[in-house]
Amino acid sequence: MIKLLNLKLGIAILIIVSCLILPSCNNGTIRITNTTQNPYALYIDNELKVVLTGNTYEDYSLPEGAHEIRVKQNSGYLIYPTEKSTVVTVKATEDIEWTF
Repeated sequence: MIKLLNLKLGIAILIIVSCLILPSCNNGTIRITNTTQNPYALYIDNELKVVLTGNTYEDYSLPEGAHEIRVKQNSGYLIYPTEKSTVVTVKATEDIEWTF
């Protein structure tokens, strides 16, 4: 019985310590999906990440907290490009999605 208790305690300590050492334990994942046929420049926290082609998605691992997600149409517009933005709150080990 004591060996089993020590094993459980050891596993719990290992999990806690690994999350303190590994930053990925404090990250969540966001999937950003472009449902249009046009390419969009994708910015996360004002940093250009990628030009997301039509009907595709990208996954990003982000640290906990609020993040601004912004897209701007690259081509296929008549006069002005379409721009969309949102603020997402990421929680550790959580998966969220933003579709435009």
